[in-house]
Formats: sequence, C-alpha cells, structure tokens
Amino acid sequence: MKNLLAVFEEEPKVVISENPDFENIRKYWSTIYLNDRKPVEKEETYTSNWFPISRLPDILYVHDFKGLIKKGFEWENLPFPTIGYKKHTVTFAPAPDFIPFIPGVENYNSDLSKKYIVDEILQNNYEDTNVKNRTLVNFINFLIKTGFVKTLKAKGLLSYEMSGTTAFCYSKDMNIDKIFPFGQLVGRLKERNWHFAYSGFPDLVHMVFVIKSHILLSENGEIVDSKRVQQSGRRKQGSNWWNKHWKEKLMSAISIVSDENGLIKINVGRSIAVFIESKPLAFSSYVSYYDPDESREALDDFTDEGDDEVISEQQSIENEQSH
Repeated sequence: MKNLLAVFEEEPKVVISENPDFENIRKYWSTIYLNDRKPVEKEETYTSNWFPISRLPDILYVHDFKGLIKKGFEWENLPFPTIGYKKHTVTFAPAPDFIPFIPGVENYNSDLSKKYIVDEILQNNYEDTNVKNRTLVNFINFLIKTGFVKTLKAKGLLSYEMSGTTAFCYSKDMNIDKIFPFGQLVGRLKERNWHFAYSGFPDLVHMVFVIKSHILLSENGEIVDSKRVQQSGRRKQGSNWWNKHWKEKLMSAISIVSDENGLIKINVGRSIAVFIESKPLAFSSYVSYYDPDESREALDDFTDEGDDEVISEQQSIENEQSH
C-alpha cells in the first residue's frame, strides 16, 4: 500500500473541471474502452450451464452405527456418499445398503435411524433439537456433489483435483460430429493432449445442477499435475474457442453420461439416485449487442506462461486423420 500511494504521489495531477463534458466522456469511453460495442433490439436465447434437477431422494437418513464401525474404516471407499455428524452417519442410503460393507449392519435396528423428508428440508420446515434445517440442507448439497464425483469416477473418467472441486474429462474424443460439429472433446496442444473437462455442484435454491467447464492437459495418458502447465494450457487452447465451442463441448460431454431418457443418474445409494436433466435451462433476452471485435471474448483469466504452440481444433482433427 505504501508503494502504491507513492506512485499516486508521483503521477501528474489532473485538474478536475467544474463543468465536465459528460457527452464527450461517454463518446471517449464507448470508442476506446467499449470498442464501439452497441446494444441492439434483438431477441436472443442464451443456453446456461444450469441443468434442472429432475428428482431427489425422498428421505435423508441419520444412522447410529455406533459399535459397528471398526477403527480405520475407509468411508471414501463406499460406492455412495456419506458424511459424519456427531458420531452418526448421514446419507441418502437406507441401513440395508450398508450390509455388504459394514459387518453387523444386518442386525441393526433401523428404528435407531432418524429420517428427514427431503422436500420438507428444502422448504425450511424442520425444527429439530438435534440439527438445524440449514445443516440438513448442507448435508444434501454435500451428498449430491460427492455422489456426482463418485459416479463419474466409477465410469472411468480421468479426474483432476482442483480448488474445492474435481474436474472430469474423457481419455479420447467421444464426440458425435453430426450432432455437435464444434463438440470435439480431445485434441493436440503441441506435445500434449488437451481435454475438455467439467465439474459440478447442486444449487438447491434454483433446483439445478451447475456444471462448470474446464480444460485439462495430459501426457502419455496421464493428467499433468503441474498447476502452472494446466493454467497456461487452458489459456492458450481456450483462446481458440468462442461461445459455440464451449456450448457444444459441454453438451457433447454431458450427452455421453446421460441415459436414453436424457437423464444423468447420480448414485447416492445402492438403489437410490439423484436425476439431472441433460438439457440445460435457456434464457431469453430482448436485447443483444453488436461486438465488432469478437477476439476480445478469448479467455483472459490466466497469465501467459510457457511457450506451448496452440494447435487449432481443425488442425487437430486433420492431424488425427493423417495417422
């Protein structure tokens, strides 16, 4: 802060006019900073990354497995998500779902488990001396997000741990060109491969599952660990992609994990699941804008690092076809 203030002191002072020419300022701002981008009266539909939650489990369970859990039990190895709370196990899975994994559960008295109706939790209707309604909502959020990660890992997708989330991608391009012309999911970035990747989390306020897009790099079939390399590669490869590319890559990636009914199934119990629609919400606007310089839409959230040469999507396709 001290150095910043020193810079301000050294900068030449600009005299502030008592009667500034606001029209001239507006024109200057529009020409120099907005590059003559102009709003136009034109209806436009925007595809979001919000995928409606079609169905949630009916019951949230809080099991009391006290005395049945051996020291060192690895909860993360279960095929469905759980969360610990005051020495209890919170899950969407009923007690019998744990029988193959925890010896003795077959003799567990299910009456010891507390049951909370999910719809009532989401309507903020629970008044419980043991747990607050807000905490129950947090449990639901955690279980859905963790279930999403477990489900995709079980499908064999490549994964990469990011800050607060896990991103997934496919080892090879599985896009169907006739459906998604700009939906290529894997390509070349000099000596590495780039992969379109995605992560997700629930938004229970709007009852949607939000899916965020990423780019990952791999070498010899393994995701590169270096955050610096990942950030640099994301900027370089992403600078070639416009809205249509991001949209179709996301739609292509999601179509692969959707069933014949157009639903994404997130396993949260042996026979319990959350279902997400594979078609995202779209928003309409009666105002669009004219942008004479679409190149400014390129990604600019990472600084340039390294000197990897970007191979365009079309070049990547041609290179793969030549081998």
